[in-house]
Amino acid sequence: MASTLTVDNIVGATTAANVKLPAGGILNYGLVEYSIGTGGSQSYTSTSYTDITGVTISYTPKYSGSKCLINFNVFGRIRGPSGQDVESSFRTHIAGSAGKEYRVIGDNLGKLGDSIWFPVFINIAAEYTTTGTSAVTFKMQVKAGAQSNYFQVPHHANDQAHQTISVLEIAQ
Repeated sequence: MASTLTVDNIVGATTAANVKLPAGGILNYGLVEYSIGTGGSQSYTSTSYTDITGVTISYTPKYSGSKCLINFNVFGRIRGPSGQDVESSFRTHIAGSAGKEYRVIGDNLGKLGDSIWFPVFINIAAEYTTTGTSAVTFKMQVKAGAQSNYFQVPHHANDQAHQTISVLEIAQ
């Protein structure tokens, strides 16, 4: 025998935090979109990790113990100086902890005699288990290679250089 329950609103008996959804359900989401518009380009030349402008979100979880799926999307280009390789490294920084390093390298691309710009679209997914209901920060970082090559977010007309970070909080 099938049953149907139809409601307009569910309210916890003592507090909203006591209402639990089935495992796998989306509890909450967060999204940050950023574009440098027609302003100047953003260059990241440090050989130490630096936050990428606009790829940071402060997220407040609904529940402790939830899983968060975080997606980072970054567009840019890496400079390969004349006579050098193309190289930059990316990583996530989740709730105060550095994530795995993703190294982008193009062997011999700048060794043909001219400097080049190597276009890249970086998409990194990370998972985080919430430990409370206080805000946590998720961000993406970059560092340049050692040979005067670096990552740049170029400015384009009509906001074409677009960065996003999204968070889906999933019931457990």
